[in-house]
Amino acid sequence: MPVYNPWYDWTQTSASTTTINTWQAWMANGTTGLTGVGNNLNTWAAWTTTYQITYADRTWVTWNEPVPVAAVLDLAEVRRQQEAYQRRRDEIGRENEEYNRRRAVAVAKAKALLLDHLEPEQARSYEEHGHFDLEVGSRTFRINRGSHGNVQELHVQDGKELVIRSFCIPSRIWNMPEPDVHLTQKLMLEGGEESLREFHRIANITERARPRLRAGVV
Repeated sequence: MPVYNPWYDWTQTSASTTTINTWQAWMANGTTGLTGVGNNLNTWAAWTTTYQITYADRTWVTWNEPVPVAAVLDLAEVRRQQEAYQRRRDEIGRENEEYNRRRAVAVAKAKALLLDHLEPEQARSYEEHGHFDLEVGSRTFRINRGSHGNVQELHVQDGKELVIRSFCIPSRIWNMPEPDVHLTQKLMLEGGEESLREFHRIANITERARPRLRAGVV
């Protein structure tokens, strides 16, 4: 089998189809099919000279000389955009501050209205523990702070409170103050048999625990 001389291949012109004049292909225009067009060309010339090709066009000159291109940044325009961005951020900040101020007022009013509808013991429990209990017939419900899954039905067993089911019945208004939600839940539970049925109809109910029933208790 043929054996090729690597140094010869690097520095001399070879007529072999399996070895090429590597140095010549790098440095000079040759006649071996490596220059000018196609996938092979004079690499050094492509690096330093203009060629009408799409994949190697004056690489060294393009790298070192300033050329007018559309991508050059307009510093004045950049500053204008930055200033406009900052103005919008400031505007959003003021809008958020105004929203938070108005919401704090709404929450305070809703809480005052709720407390006005609670018994003194219920109001103390709400302030101190974040929940209040109410008796509806023979059943005890607890309304906790929060707006989703915050209603529980309690059962006392062996002297301990047992949560036997929970109810999720939030407001359709996403940002309604929580005290307004709690008051609505209270009024529905205490609104009579029809209102209680409606509460159960629209609530998502999660069974939590099954109490041991004593004789005569339904």
